[in-house]
Amino acid sequence: MIYTSKLLFIIIIILLLQKNCLSIGFLRDLFFPRVPVLNRVRSFTETRSSGNNFDSPILDIIGLVEKHGYPCLEYNITTKDGYKLKLHRIPESPYDEKKYKNHEKPVVFLQHGILASSDSWTLLGPNKDLAFILADEGWDVWLGNVRGNTYGRSHEELSPKNNEFWKFSFHEMAVYDLPAMIDHALEVSGQKNLFYIGHSMGTTMSYILLSMRPEYNDKIKFSISLAPIAFWNVIPKFPGSDVILKNYKNIKMFLDNNDIHEVLQLTSRSVKLGRSFCSDGVVTQPICAEMLFAISGRNEHFNRTLLPLLLSYFPAGASMQTFYHFVQNMKQRKFQQYDFGFVNNYKLYGQKKPPVYDLTKINTPFALVYSENDPMATKENVMMLAKNLNNVVAVERVASKEFNHLDFLWSLEGKKVLFSKVVNLLENYR
Repeated sequence: MIYTSKLLFIIIIILLLQKNCLSIGFLRDLFFPRVPVLNRVRSFTETRSSGNNFDSPILDIIGLVEKHGYPCLEYNITTKDGYKLKLHRIPESPYDEKKYKNHEKPVVFLQHGILASSDSWTLLGPNKDLAFILADEGWDVWLGNVRGNTYGRSHEELSPKNNEFWKFSFHEMAVYDLPAMIDHALEVSGQKNLFYIGHSMGTTMSYILLSMRPEYNDKIKFSISLAPIAFWNVIPKFPGSDVILKNYKNIKMFLDNNDIHEVLQLTSRSVKLGRSFCSDGVVTQPICAEMLFAISGRNEHFNRTLLPLLLSYFPAGASMQTFYHFVQNMKQRKFQQYDFGFVNNYKLYGQKKPPVYDLTKINTPFALVYSENDPMATKENVMMLAKNLNNVVAVERVASKEFNHLDFLWSLEGKKVLFSKVVNLLENYR
């Protein structure tokens, strides 16, 4: 099965390059759904009583958390540029022996990576997910979302059907989404600052926020980067990476000409496919695992029984411009703002090329945590980041040799090899 994911990628690219491939409704709806339909409920009673099996209902994050006896709150956030997001919170734990009052609890803010959502921190349950573990340790846990994912498909004026809605990348998430959510968390909790934990793109956003809006260095007391993403001295190797990098402009032109500006949204169809093809005993389950391994790194100890659950919540959608921004930085091997082209760069930046992010403006203390089996956040790239940040207090490697990019979220041994270390790091600055 080693080459299965590469073969699948090649087949998909060939199909997409056919002139009439987008007339195949199923293929387009699966990868680039124009009107994602998703049936979310808040209790197992509702999931069992759903009359249409094709709806494949899933619990929303309130249901995911409350089924374990934890409270979960939801806040509606509007950014300065009009995007509407859902912000979630686990204010306490039924197992917190310290019993702090809410106003005494330090706030920890968890920010997911690309194609994920706040759901991603709560799928495995207590004593396994970082969000529950932190709540048990007496933290006021806040879970962010970003524009374009399953909890961020709304705007004051624009519809997701409008291409203008999707003109953003992780830059806008960092300078608009994060400040709005952080400010709200601090206002509601009554705290002056908070602790930040990002995974993957969630780390990228933190570096951009603190460099572009340095006043937030006072609002983030300490930050932990899980699988940090910023510099690309070493380009990740995954199926099709060479093709994408060499043909980036042609691929972008093709997708733009076909009005494709969002990708891999969470839908009832994707949920049903994950449950149908990736469950135990199904011959296609190994292919599902290979597709995850292709982007996250191979882990032979991965519990494949989890696949239907994980694929019911991931991927949760993103803009194509977010991917374009990453690809641009890979090609240039720089950590810089989005490249809009020569003319538009002059209009926006006053210069031919996009400016690099000035990390010298960051003074928040950081701990960087990486794993050797992560093709996205390689040791070389993490070390380059460490050299460019002013206040790195720790660079930690996960001890498990097979620990990959998504294991930072969903490893069943996460508490043993990672999350206990995260708790200790936080306690040092609490």
